[in-house]
Amino acid sequence: MIEQLIENLFKPAAVMKIKKATTVREKIVKMLQESAIDFPRQGLDPQIWQKAENGWALKEEVKHVIYETLAQYQAEDLKQIAEKIRIVGSICSNQYQDDSDIDVHIVPTNAKDWPEERVQEVKKFFLEDPKLIGAHPIEVYIQVNAEQDLMSIGAYDIINDVWDAGPTLMPASFNPYKFYHHLADEVESRVERADEIIAALKRDTIDYDEILTAMKHMDHSSKQKLHALLQSKAEEIENSIQELYAERKKWADARKHSSTGKTEPDKEWKDENATFKFLDRYQYIKLAGYLYDLIEDDDVDQDDVKQIAGKLGIQSE
Repeated sequence: MIEQLIENLFKPAAVMKIKKATTVREKIVKMLQESAIDFPRQGLDPQIWQKAENGWALKEEVKHVIYETLAQYQAEDLKQIAEKIRIVGSICSNQYQDDSDIDVHIVPTNAKDWPEERVQEVKKFFLEDPKLIGAHPIEVYIQVNAEQDLMSIGAYDIINDVWDAGPTLMPASFNPYKFYHHLADEVESRVERADEIIAALKRDTIDYDEILTAMKHMDHSSKQKLHALLQSKAEEIENSIQELYAERKKWADARKHSSTGKTEPDKEWKDENATFKFLDRYQYIKLAGYLYDLIEDDDVDQDDVKQIAGKLGIQSE
């Protein structure tokens, strides 16, 4: 009986089935250039793309909005200095979200003219008041390493209306949670300290509100005695936000380090990129950025604490 089972297992049909399963997984691994972690949709976003003879093409009205957006940066003619202008990232796949960024990368003709501080100036300008197409914010970045764009899940050359990479259309059966299950422990370990900071931040925010409420019903002398306690709570809140943002920077640096100088994806890059995207999905990235922007230019005051409480889901009495 056992001999028969073994013989059946290694009949050509069984072997072919095993090979086919392996081939499907290999194809998916190869397709996952940028570690997109969303469930697939039926096609590319119809707000951005339209069907063309050779697949998908950027809508003319979208290109127009992108060019209008680039023209807002008056310190430099970004179209003029560009060797290529590309759309990259998940919007170039069927794993986009309704509010996914439209990442526009300017590949400069003279990369040596663009040190990091100058690159960051451009990025910061467009982040301050992002232009939207539907719910998709346009993010503009100077890409000094043109080959690195080809690690993306897709890269569309706006100037020539051609795909330099992608687009990527994942099969409907793809389950990102199953595919990336091996990263669950890594994600949990990355956020362990952040969770502690956020819990402390919630407690301090509630304490601040309680102290402030109590002071409203006190005479001047009693208020003065509590003022120092209120100020210390504000300082603790600020310190926690600074520490949370430092955690965010560690995550971003780890992601950047895993891709620096690379022109094709590898396992380290894919896993690090996917980990970062899970951290973003769970709102750690946005929360840390929002809170940091709130306190960056001034000390924490009553209005700040009210906004912090709202972001943390704390209801004030």
